[in-house]
Amino acid sequence: MALKLKSGNTFSLQNRVTNPSGPINISGWLIKSQVRDGQALVANLTATITNAGNGEYSLKFVGSTSTWPVKKLRCDIQYRTNDGVVVSTETFFI
Repeated sequence: MALKLKSGNTFSLQNRVTNPSGPINISGWLIKSQVRDGQALVANLTATITNAGNGEYSLKFVGSTSTWPVKKLRCDIQYRTNDGVVVSTETFFI
């Protein structure tokens, strides 16, 4: 997966956690995400659960993306469930 973003545009992503049976309830989960250029941190993203029962949340960057390098950046999303299980998505590119 790759997201296209022009420098200076707002970064906002709506997402949903599902499995083959449908949405997963993410009540109480901790969601974290970072944008990286190689090993260098570019930005921490803010996750907000918008509909826990439906597995829905948003990821946003509070600030301007105009300071981000203009190149292919890496990102993934980490979930920590209520029972402490930590799982990450595949890396995607911005």
